[in-house]
Amino acid sequence: MTSMTLDPPLTNPLPPGSELVAGVDTHKNTHHVAILDLVGRPVADREFRADGRGYAQIVAFLHAHGDVVRIGVEGTGSYGAGLARALTTAGLTVIEVARQDRQARRRRGKSDPLDAHQAAVAVLAGTDTAIPKSGDGAVESMRIPLAERRSAAKARAQVMNQIHALLITAPELVRQAFRALSGQRLVNTLAKTRPGTITSADPAVVARQTLRRFAVRHLTMQAEIDLIEQQLEMLVRQVNPTLLSLSGVGPVTAATLLVAAGDNPERLGSDADDIAAVLHYRVERATARPAGSGRTRKPARLIAGLIPSAHGVIDVEMRAALDEREELIEARADAVLEAALTESTPWTNALGVAPTDRRRAATWRKAARVVAAYRDRHRVTDEAALGAPPESAAQKIDAARARAALRQATDIATAPSGTRPQVRAELQSRRL
Repeated sequence: MTSMTLDPPLTNPLPPGSELVAGVDTHKNTHHVAILDLVGRPVADREFRADGRGYAQIVAFLHAHGDVVRIGVEGTGSYGAGLARALTTAGLTVIEVARQDRQARRRRGKSDPLDAHQAAVAVLAGTDTAIPKSGDGAVESMRIPLAERRSAAKARAQVMNQIHALLITAPELVRQAFRALSGQRLVNTLAKTRPGTITSADPAVVARQTLRRFAVRHLTMQAEIDLIEQQLEMLVRQVNPTLLSLSGVGPVTAATLLVAAGDNPERLGSDADDIAAVLHYRVERATARPAGSGRTRKPARLIAGLIPSAHGVIDVEMRAALDEREELIEARADAVLEAALTESTPWTNALGVAPTDRRRAATWRKAARVVAAYRDRHRVTDEAALGAPPESAAQKIDAARARAALRQATDIATAPSGTRPQVRAELQSRRL
């Protein structure tokens, strides 16, 4: 099935000195440029190569037709990134234009000249436009290792899933040897095993060999992630160390928020002189709990049982940053709890012993993770599970949530086997 399209006229002579706008449809190998006057009449359009030489030709093409006041570029974060930087360097004003939705494309047709024409029309109308990220400073340097860390974290999680999957189907002797281990302790133990030579055809030996290779891969990914996070922390401290003082914001979250803002934070609004304050305000606004009608009170969804999660309508970049922040906080809480259990630190005695039943153990661990997150967030170092009495109002709220989780963990650990303690009803009665 084909769609009919009508390309705009190639030229439309204008008086000298007339102001113009342009639109660019970007692709991997070519860019198509369309120039319009301020009432939307086509002036010229042409296709160029998507490389340094082509960028110079585009700049010359725009200057040759008059005073181009604004240029709408599609995909300034992907195929149009190099062109946007070249146009900005040439002193031209670049506007980021969103690609048309499918409904509009079905209605108007699809071709490179039409897409470039529509990008210029969007600039004229001021619809679906934004100030693009400059992508030429230290924040751009954060974006690159952030993408690298994201792929390494996915690979690490995939390896852990493969370890668990193999242990489910492995011979019974292998399963029995590692049944009581989990998390980082399981990985460290597997990496230290000596399963024998690769010439063996015994399934148990082959399973142990594969498990060891999985564990070594997991440790390699973890070492890579640790190195990336060190680099990100140095970059964040160079650009805006104030972000690291915000609650629940570490190097990775700070870098993610800065990347969402870009190297030119003025694109966020007129009051963006202090980028840390602006980002802090936007995070607080995204996680603030809206006032209800008074008839119902739906509990807020909490990250690690403590921190309100984002909700409502949020722009795409901020949503991605907040989602990654949530994943990092959850992973951090899991790591703190795992380390405390592995080292048998004194405060874990208050949690009781984890039950052997899988479902009850999962509930116990979830409650224990809230306590671990509280200790980590408020830097509690006492042997008591919750440390000294809280001082600030915010810590008092967190302490109440952690106290309820501690009671839940204790109830589960001390309940007779085969029974389910009525923890949920108790927690609902204590909910703030």
